[in-house]
Amino acid sequence: MEFSADDNVKAKLKGMSIGWIVVKGIIVEGANSGIDKIMRYVDERTKLKFGSMGKVPDDPIIKGVRRMFSTIGIDPTKERPSGEALIRRIVGGQGIHRINTVVDFNNSLSIWTGCPCGAYDLDRISGRVAFVIGGSGERYEGIKAPSLNAENRLLTRDSISVFGGPVADSLRTAITPATKNVLFLVYCPPGIEEGFLREVIKGASDEAKSAIHGDVVESGIYPIS
Repeated sequence: MEFSADDNVKAKLKGMSIGWIVVKGIIVEGANSGIDKIMRYVDERTKLKFGSMGKVPDDPIIKGVRRMFSTIGIDPTKERPSGEALIRRIVGGQGIHRINTVVDFNNSLSIWTGCPCGAYDLDRISGRVAFVIGGSGERYEGIKAPSLNAENRLLTRDSISVFGGPVADSLRTAITPATKNVLFLVYCPPGIEEGFLREVIKGASDEAKSAIHGDVVESGIYPIS
């Protein structure tokens, strides 16, 4: 995989890191014993770690993601980062809506880390992945909405168009039953040690076979500097 970041991202989000994992030969299922085990683990771990809702905002990664959103002009109390939103659902006793094994696996990464994470159909991505901040009036087609605001959002873009970011992903690269190869991205805020992301990548790589039946063929960390 090849990655780049535009000057605006480098200026505003210096120190941010993106962990990436490519898993090939996956099978998208409604559920299986592997993902069920992972989801139970992250549920129990989250309840044990936080205990009450009042402790959620004090987590250093959640704090870092909130600062990252604020820096680029997103109010994190109005557009809550996905990792924090999922954690709050668990701590609040609401549970997590299960979608399919790949989306659930991605959600487990968000819950485990507190970071926004994305899962993208690799075969629908063309060329280098670029991290950019959306310009004035820019929009893109989301999974659940035909037109999403991209202005002042951190976005992932390929040679075709925007396909996602830590707020909302696009319909074009959404996971479907036909998906065979996946790119996972973990958007880690500035100030977090690189060893944390390495641990995340190793843990995800170890569990990918049982959860989504795929093989990790590439992984790494792209630093914004």
